[in-house]
Amino acid sequence: MALLAAYCVGLILFFGSQPLAGWQYAQMRGLGRWGVIPIALSAGFCEELIYRGYMMTALKRAGHPVWLAMVLSTLSFVLFLGILPLPFLVAGFIIGMIWAAIYQKFSILWITIYIHAFWDATVMLIPWGAGEP
Repeated sequence: MALLAAYCVGLILFFGSQPLAGWQYAQMRGLGRWGVIPIALSAGFCEELIYRGYMMTALKRAGHPVWLAMVLSTLSFVLFLGILPLPFLVAGFIIGMIWAAIYQKFSILWITIYIHAFWDATVMLIPWGAGEP
């Protein structure tokens, strides 16, 4: 677990916490379209491991109601995304709550990891279709 946490922290320090940041688009240009896939997989894995797998589970084990564990872990996830316009923060909260509900229903972290990674990959690949990077 410590190795996974160190891996996640290293990725966050190297790539940043917000995949849509302008400076990150510049970094992604050299990767090509499919070079963002490892980033999306790593982000989905690390963020779900931290916010759903660890934080939400720890809050429930500490005796907090499920709904509160879902809200607090999702708020932490949204705050981690950084300073974004309010609509993006609201959308991040809604998406995070959906992922928390999926994790709560099935108790299988891999489901939310795959969904999160697919979401991130899709969002990161959109600029190529729009003529950005």
